[in-house]
Amino acid sequence: MPPPDPRSEAPIHQARIHEAPAHEEGADDLPVPVAPEELLGVTIADGDDRGAVIAVSGEVDLHTGGILRRAVDSVLTGDPRLIVLDFSAVEFFSSAGLSTLVDLRSATDLRGIALRLVCECRAVLRPLTAVGLIELFTRCPTVEVALAQPLDG
Repeated sequence: MPPPDPRSEAPIHQARIHEAPAHEEGADDLPVPVAPEELLGVTIADGDDRGAVIAVSGEVDLHTGGILRRAVDSVLTGDPRLIVLDFSAVEFFSSAGLSTLVDLRSATDLRGIALRLVCECRAVLRPLTAVGLIELFTRCPTVEVALAQPLDG
C-alpha cells in the first residue's frame, strides 16, 4: 500500500495549551487552547504626576509578552518620567518574559524614563536572579515605595 499523501492531512496549528479540569467524571481531559489575554492581566493606573503604574498578573511568557509590551508602549506615548511595573501577582515568568523585560528596559532607558519593578514574588525573582539580570533593575517592595523614591537627575 502506498504511503499517505502528506498534502491530504489538515494543517497543524500551534496554540498555548491550558489544562482545564474535567467537567464530569470520565470526560475526556483534552487540553483547551487559551487566548493570551486570559493568561495575563494588565491594568494601567496613574502613579502620580511623574508617571504610571502597570499592574501585571498571571503568566509572562512568549504568548503574553506582547500584551505587556503594548501596555508599556501606551504609557510611553504620555511621556512619563517614571514607569512602575507591579509584578506582585505574576505566577509564571519565562525566559521570553525576561527578554521582553530587557527590551522594555532598553526602551525606557533610551527615553530617559525611570523603570522600577515591584517583584518580591519567587516567580519573578528566581528567573531574574538565575540569569544575572536582577542587577539591571531597580526593585521596590511596594508600589508606594517605588513612587516615593526620588527620580535621578
